[in-house]
Amino acid sequence: MKILKLIGCIILGLFSVALVGLLCLLSIFKDEGKPSVVSSVDIVSPNHEWIATEEVIDNGLGFGQGMLFDEIHIHRLAENFHDHGDDDTSVVFYVDVAGDKGDPPKISWIDPTHMIITYEDSRHNKRSQPGKRIKVFRGIDIEYKNL
Repeated sequence: MKILKLIGCIILGLFSVALVGLLCLLSIFKDEGKPSVVSSVDIVSPNHEWIATEEVIDNGLGFGQGMLFDEIHIHRLAENFHDHGDDDTSVVFYVDVAGDKGDPPKISWIDPTHMIITYEDSRHNKRSQPGKRIKVFRGIDIEYKNL
């Protein structure tokens, strides 16, 4: 009887250790595969009603599938955004980054309803075009210049 009790305790102990280990691993990798913001810059419109946010995004996939993206959101001062790429309606521009060369896109507000986004060809993958490039967003005309 004592042997059965001892075996039961050992099995319960091993199960507990395995469960704690699994929970630790899950907490470490819980954000794996989710995009994360590497850098972010806000440019406020001349009338202080809009913000254009330029971000560098890591897609979070890693292991040979990881990529960085230049991405631009436009939103009102009181609005927040939480997604990236096609999943967020505030995204007006994104394109993948090829390596560590060139500068991120530059945002220039001409007036409260007109902006220019300038981006460098040398920074982006030649095989892909911008994934999103909206020309009019909520009454704001957006002009793109590719250097």
